[in-house]
Amino acid sequence: MALQKSQSSQTYYVANLCAEEALMKLRENNSYQGNEVITLENGNCTILPVEGNWVLKITSNSQNQVKKMRIIINQLSPKIIIDSWQEVADF
Repeated sequence: MALQKSQSSQTYYVANLCAEEALMKLRENNSYQGNEVITLENGNCTILPVEGNWVLKITSNSQNQVKKMRIIINQLSPKIIIDSWQEVADF
């Protein structure tokens, strides 16, 4: 049971790392479209296509665990303002 909790936490961290990456790319280029896979040592994640006015959807996979994040961004400049950042069961 402890192993499963550790694997779940690791997958959660992979999702958050990819979300941060997507935020940085969107901040650098507000027409960033997402739609890419990032491979890390501990797993991989998919940044799905950016929706509407900056809605990010991230799916991460690590050690047979899956986590999904949805991030709703209100503003990118002069600083990023996030309305919602949450783990979701499905999109």
